[in-house]
Amino acid sequence: MTHPGHGNWQTGPVVLEKRVGAGMSLRTGRDSFRILDLGEDDCVIEACDGGPERGFAQIYDGNNLLAHCLIVVSDPSGDVMRCAFKRRTPARDLPPRDFAV
Repeated sequence: MTHPGHGNWQTGPVVLEKRVGAGMSLRTGRDSFRILDLGEDDCVIEACDGGPERGFAQIYDGNNLLAHCLIVVSDPSGDVMRCAFKRRTPARDLPPRDFAV
């Protein structure tokens, strides 16, 4: 289990363990869905017709890219959908260390 400000062996510093702001969204291609709750293993988004069932998505806080992820809808219920993360990788603004610039 991770705590805000601490890292873990998979992702390094925790970027997503914070309160969900009004500008947080899950984007899949051209579609964007408001994130209502964000956890370590899943997120809850507003449900709509034609929402994501699975695939590649990105998590944004406003215009700031936070993470790339693979999702699958695990619990569609009423006005919300719970999306489980099959993979979640923090976005980085630097090239990999072994990349020659």
